[in-house]
Amino acid sequence: MGKIRRTKSLYFIASVVLLFFIKPILAQNNFSDSLQYLSYNHLEEKISNTLSDSLKKVYSQVYLVKAKKSGDTIRIADSFCLMSEAHSHTQLGVAYADSIILYTENTSHYKYPAEGYLQKGIQLYYNSRYEEALDSFIKTEKAAKDKNNIPQQISVKHYIGLLKNVNNEKEEALNYFRGNLKFIEENNVQLGNEKLYFKTLFALADSYNRNQLIDSAEIICRRGLRESVSSKDKYLYPQFLMSYGVTSAFKGEWDVALDSLLKGSSLLVNEKRQLCESYIIISGVYRVKKLNIQSVRYLTKVDSIYSIHQEVLYVAKRAYEFLLTHYRDNDDVYNQIEILEKLILVNNVIKNTEGDLSKNIVKKYETPLLIEEKEELIKKLKEKEGFNKMIKISFYLLTVIMLFIIYYYYRRTKLNERRFNALMEDYNSKGNLLKIEKRGLEEAKPFLGLSEKLVSDTLNRLEEFEKFAQFTRQDYTLSKLAKELKTNSSYLSKIINVTKSQNFSTYLNNLRIDYAIDQLSKNKKLRLYTIQAIAEEVGFRNAQSFSTAFYRKTGIYPSFFVKQLKRQKMSISD
Repeated sequence: MGKIRRTKSLYFIASVVLLFFIKPILAQNNFSDSLQYLSYNHLEEKISNTLSDSLKKVYSQVYLVKAKKSGDTIRIADSFCLMSEAHSHTQLGVAYADSIILYTENTSHYKYPAEGYLQKGIQLYYNSRYEEALDSFIKTEKAAKDKNNIPQQISVKHYIGLLKNVNNEKEEALNYFRGNLKFIEENNVQLGNEKLYFKTLFALADSYNRNQLIDSAEIICRRGLRESVSSKDKYLYPQFLMSYGVTSAFKGEWDVALDSLLKGSSLLVNEKRQLCESYIIISGVYRVKKLNIQSVRYLTKVDSIYSIHQEVLYVAKRAYEFLLTHYRDNDDVYNQIEILEKLILVNNVIKNTEGDLSKNIVKKYETPLLIEEKEELIKKLKEKEGFNKMIKISFYLLTVIMLFIIYYYYRRTKLNERRFNALMEDYNSKGNLLKIEKRGLEEAKPFLGLSEKLVSDTLNRLEEFEKFAQFTRQDYTLSKLAKELKTNSSYLSKIINVTKSQNFSTYLNNLRIDYAIDQLSKNKKLRLYTIQAIAEEVGFRNAQSFSTAFYRKTGIYPSFFVKQLKRQKMSISD
């Protein structure tokens, strides 16, 4: 039961995060509604053909909703596979793989539950949780053998070979990849599993490079380039280019290597780990060519990617080590300290990673040396006049500023939440907010100086104008509305000012804001729109004027209101 609860919790988190990412896409042209009518095969084709991460998540989510409605266990498992791949290299990828296992662990289907264990192992591998990944691959192999699923058995051997590379068992890894390719060719497995074939071919080329069997590496790289560029979607073509660049570098053909590496890296769209690996190699080639500025630039690119994508942890460690060497050679003390701090932080992450294959080396040897070096450098800097005082002042000032910012945003958020709750209480108590507070006709008479019939007729027409939400048109002016109400603008302005206790512009804006609150509270689809789209829907010309009017009336901005509504509705549905 604990496992089920954890899985449900992770799936809930996944759903919330997914909603955040797909909101801009779903807001356009009721995008999600149009997708629900697509067949499973059509959705799979769209997922396969798109390069956009956000679109993959949209299509996968639609597939999941469709599968759950059908109640088909295998389709649901397939949808979790797609969701796991759409969130690859993240903890959500692991969570969705757990959902596959949860749904299929007792099924007799040919693919499952082995596919769930395989997908979980792959995602654990991408998250550098290697020991756990190995456990999942062992379960995959047993389940795949029980059902004689050949492609799954090949995939398991492929990833165990990759784990061998992680543990620097290069020769053993090479044997796995050679055996896999031979088995694929002998059994014509590539005919129905082209991607598995290309993965094996690329892993073999990479393994030949790791073992510095350059001639063999070149033969496999050329084969991979030739066949992948001719395939339907040029699968792994950038990776083969990169591998060929590495082979050329081993041969000392630096310009050829750099050309292949730069072309390959420019084609790596979503593979952050491979992109960082390519930057490390490109930096090394530039270093050999004595182009140090370019070399450092590519190492700092790895640092930038790591700040967003934590899965490139181990590549970032290597980049920091190269940067540290560069700054030592140039006696750049300030940058040495900065890189040492980053390297220590990375090592601490590795040290605390459960089951990491190299954490003992990091914990017992590397980190103490780095800390010692950092302390020596700081000691040198402190010898400079005023350095210590400047650091302390800057630190305290930054701390005060950060505390102030945190306090300010905390107070502002709480205030906005109170205003939102008050607004919703007012809305719920009235049923809606589409009623402008106004004076009664008798009370207003002394201030109008107009005939009772004129005022009464105008007010009745105004009531119709409000009732049928005609104010959502963007082109209303006082004179246009007066013409529609069969009066003149001077009389209409006076009637609105006296009976509604506000001028025409405020009256019109308040109607639109109340209408927006009412529609957003009722209409789930409208909450997926952009602020610009919502503004146009209720009669404003642009998001800025809508936000300003909304804040003036309610004390909060529409973006916050929509976010709180979503959170409230989601909490109610749970």
